[in-house]
This record gives sequence, C-alpha cells and structure tokens, in this order.
Amino acid sequence: MRHLCWVALCLLALTGCGSGPGGGERACTLIGGRTGIGVVVDPGAPVLDTPALLTLCADGRCRDVPVPLEPATGTGASGCSGGVCSAQVAPTGGQVGFAEVDGLGEQPLEVTLTAGDREFRTTVTPAAVYPNGPDCGAAGVQGRVGLTAAGNLTNR
Repeated sequence: MRHLCWVALCLLALTGCGSGPGGGERACTLIGGRTGIGVVVDPGAPVLDTPALLTLCADGRCRDVPVPLEPATGTGASGCSGGVCSAQVAPTGGQVGFAEVDGLGEQPLEVTLTAGDREFRTTVTPAAVYPNGPDCGAAGVQGRVGLTAAGNLTNR
C-alpha cells in the first residue's frame, strides 16, 4: 500500500510538469481576432450618422468600407450585497464601431472617416493582434482611430 501511495504521488507531481508558467508547453485557445479598423467617437465629439464610411488608402489604391456605429457604453452604478456584486451598463455619450477589412496588412493607411457631409482624416498603421499572447501566433490585424471632442481624428 505504501508503494502505491508513492507511485500516485509521483504521477500527481508529473502531471504538473510542462504545463503552466515556465513549464514548457503553453495551451493556446481557439480564440480569434477580427481583422479591420475600430472606430471610437468620444463623448462630446460630433455624433455621426450610421453607417459611417471609412476610406482606406495605401500604395495609391483606396477602398471604401462601411462602419456601423452604435452607442458606446461603460460601467454605471455598481455595488455588492450579500457576497454578490453587480454593475449596470450605462451609455457614455460616445459611439463605437468596427469595420471588417479583408486582407488588411501592417502598412500605414491614410484613413478618411465620412459621415453625412463631414470628413475626418488621419493615418493609422494596423498591427497583428495576439489574443492568446505572442507565443500562440497572430489572430488578425487591427487598427483603431478615434474622433475627439474637438473633432480631430486620431490614431489610437
């Protein structure tokens, strides 16, 4: 019986080897990353008609991509009672959207955000995203622009 306990203890110790931080192999989930350009319209910025239009230009070629915008939300009232915590979703006054862009690369883009008769311009360089960390490889390419309360489009 004593021998069986030692064998079980050794097997239990070995099952932890090679998994976890510093243990060799790293488990990568199947989580993915979308490819495209995110748009954030800050509270107080000009509210845009939806869908807005992104014009992306690189190497002398341009393409238009619609970006549907939705009201942005954040954390509202929150609290804990009886060991249970909760938070409410509250509108921020801004807008958010994401334009799917097939074949987006990691080169600088001239970006024009158009909504109605308004145009805002900036430059953005999309980058690979690693939702599982760099050891698991890239899962998409993304860039992000933001429209400030002053009406400036910035690279975020």
